[in-house]
Amino acid sequence: METENENGAEWRFQIPEGYDHGKLAADLSSWLREKEGMESDIREIPGGFQVEARHTRSAVSRLVRRKASGYAVALVRGDGILSVSFPDRGAASEASEKEDSRGIFGTASRALNRAAGLAGEVAEGIGDVWTERNTFTQILEFIGRNIGKNFPATDGRLDHPSPFIEPLSMMETNWIDSILKPGEILLAWLKTSTREEGLSEEWAFALTSEKIYLAAVSARGLEAGKEIPHSPMHVTNAFGRDTATIDAVTLRTELSNDHLFRRIAEITDLDPEGRMAGAARLVLQEGDPKSQQGKHALTLMDRLCRRRNDPLHQLARFYVQALIRQKKGSNGAFDGAVLPPDFPGITAPLPNRLTATELLQWAKSWNMNTWDRLTIGGWIGNAHPESVPHARVTEKLIFEARERRQKESKKAIEFQTIADIAYAENLTRQGRRKEAAEILEGRFSALPDERESDLLPEQDARLTQGEGGQLVRARILELLIDLRGDPEMADPDTLAELAVLQPLVSERLEALSLYGQGKIRKRAQAAFHMLAEPGMGEPHEVSARDAVPLSAKEVEEGLRHPAAREGTTFNRIQGFLAEKHAPDHSALKSFAKRVTPNEHPELFKAIADGAKMLNLGDAGDAEGYITYGDLDVGVRGHEGKPPFILIGGQHTQTDSPFLLDAAEARFLIGAELGHIRFGHERITSREVWEGVFSKTLSVMGVIPVFGTYMEKLGRLGKFAKAAGAAKRIGGIHRYLSQARDVASTATDYYGRYVGTELGTDEKEGRQMDEKDAEKEELMGAFRVMQLTADRVGLVLCADIDAAVRAMFKSNRSRIRSLPAARSQGLKNFLSETEADGSLRHFELAIRIASLFSFYLSEEFERLRSHAFPDNKHRAFE
Repeated sequence: METENENGAEWRFQIPEGYDHGKLAADLSSWLREKEGMESDIREIPGGFQVEARHTRSAVSRLVRRKASGYAVALVRGDGILSVSFPDRGAASEASEKEDSRGIFGTASRALNRAAGLAGEVAEGIGDVWTERNTFTQILEFIGRNIGKNFPATDGRLDHPSPFIEPLSMMETNWIDSILKPGEILLAWLKTSTREEGLSEEWAFALTSEKIYLAAVSARGLEAGKEIPHSPMHVTNAFGRDTATIDAVTLRTELSNDHLFRRIAEITDLDPEGRMAGAARLVLQEGDPKSQQGKHALTLMDRLCRRRNDPLHQLARFYVQALIRQKKGSNGAFDGAVLPPDFPGITAPLPNRLTATELLQWAKSWNMNTWDRLTIGGWIGNAHPESVPHARVTEKLIFEARERRQKESKKAIEFQTIADIAYAENLTRQGRRKEAAEILEGRFSALPDERESDLLPEQDARLTQGEGGQLVRARILELLIDLRGDPEMADPDTLAELAVLQPLVSERLEALSLYGQGKIRKRAQAAFHMLAEPGMGEPHEVSARDAVPLSAKEVEEGLRHPAAREGTTFNRIQGFLAEKHAPDHSALKSFAKRVTPNEHPELFKAIADGAKMLNLGDAGDAEGYITYGDLDVGVRGHEGKPPFILIGGQHTQTDSPFLLDAAEARFLIGAELGHIRFGHERITSREVWEGVFSKTLSVMGVIPVFGTYMEKLGRLGKFAKAAGAAKRIGGIHRYLSQARDVASTATDYYGRYVGTELGTDEKEGRQMDEKDAEKEELMGAFRVMQLTADRVGLVLCADIDAAVRAMFKSNRSRIRSLPAARSQGLKNFLSETEADGSLRHFELAIRIASLFSFYLSEEFERLRSHAFPDNKHRAFE
């Protein structure tokens, strides 16, 4: 504040208790020496110190720079006030002029003085350093900054910008620092257009965590200030500027901040903690969480949490952090967020602190969207899975999110599914089992077809741990296991459904092998032992029963993989590719030895049974040939009249590691006959695939079909992505990993295994090594054709152990891994990773998972019993 005394103008600064104005004098003296190049002395005066500084520059230099020859600054301390004055300011200027007019440079200095006068305006615009007027201002600002740094609560002003803290002058900053107590925080500083008589400045509204002030601060300091009791503020719309009334004081807002007054009115009558949390909330709602304003809000919540360890404060702080880190396109702030390790401890006291309605109101006050409300409710429940009080507290939060989204969009099936899972879990914790089961049953029946997601998991999806595939469907079944039927006994039918969905998860198979009913129990035991250590077993005797033909419906709707059946996109893809005529490979017979019932009875019977079962050829049969040379490993089927199978010679030699037992041979022969039956041979054999996109079949005719499939995968990908929320919200973390975006995975495969073939010439297309051959099934419409063929092979051999062994023995590079797979079990073997984290046997894992799934299904049992009536194979004993 500026006042008058006998020495002229005086500026008064509020100072903290114990402030050392002697040190200020020393600091000012050093600053004048370094900044202005002046010599200075400090002498004591009544009540304080006086800093006297003199320029060492020549008179001409000072005149050009418009500098006085010296300055005197008096610093006098009173009760919490420091008075600053310049007692010799006028005399110093007059003495300077007299000094400049004397001496040998007098005439020149007067001329320069006139020139300096003409350039005065320019000199003032160039910089504060060059003018005497601004030198005094800089001295005052230096003193203000020095005092401000010594207030114990200076950091309470916060360094991050807030939409509710309008730009502060140096004097305003100094005054704010003077009123803030330790731990007190400035929340708002809003200018008004109201000015009282006798004041040169309008009132400013100041809200701290503890108090409310009105202050009029000029460039000279505080003109007037008063504290207002905690009171609600009412803002009324008016013509031009709004009016804000608080404790009988009426203020006129500025045109630019009337909306800020309306928002800040929400928190003026709250207690200190409520104000701080409310201010953080308002900052996030008015500003950008990813800007400095988000950091401001987080700072407020950090200080609030240090002030008191309240669970709602901790949750709000976590939410602010999540908003700051939120990724573009995510479902909410908590989408992808990582729970703090102390989350259970943070939320433990919630039931003793608030009700379900209060928790819902808290979430609404923070403007949490439905995803975030659902997530936080599910997280709290999962952190305390056995706690009925926690379930009751979170019920309204989950229920309201579920109902609200359903009203907004009935098409939001991915959200509705996750919401139903979370709500059913919550009901189950409260013992409301029947309600929970009804919700889950209804949601399960409304789920979209996700079978394509089984075929296209991410490259690092560990199928042995339940990653990838139909995660949402699996989670619902996991809950229904305990909700269906007897509470004391897991429902066997649901166990079977879950095992079919996640057949490489040993926990699923173990449960089914213990509690399953009928023949599926023995099949589950066989599959479970293959996953365990040691894994696969030895050859078993093959049934001598003859095959009978399956009906056309059983072949098309039973043997064909579900993702490739009539009406599916895969089926359409195969239809387009099948327009290419099968190549004539009959010449290969001339270099091979025919399979006869006398020399190779088991191979001959396998071919005959498979051909009979599938109704192949005009005579319902097929031929087999033993090949050597480049084709001495592997089994290959070819269309023709009759169709024929080429069997690598090493599979029949007793001293060869590739030797196949009867069941293994039946699996491979059945798979190749399946390729022939469904027309796969035209598009999966390496000789034909390289020419699929050549002149014989228009590229433009195939691309639209793949485009249709990509569009479908995009929709499925959105639903599969929601399973990530199921993991976090629905407690699926015990078995499931983060869901994958199926659409992006499909696009990757399309580019690698199909798109790369477009535009390559025939010579380049034929450069396939053995590693590429292992992925041959990928080229056949994203694996589905190979999986269909495997189903045929399994029905023909009925031995899951032999089928998997045959996959190893029919491939030169894979057979080297067979001993390891046997010794450590399939679970450990299929979990092996490369240095980059990708699965080492990824393609094999997908193929085995599909085969296990089919083996555990009722469909397999029905097809096998129809194809081989009265079969006494070990799996059906």
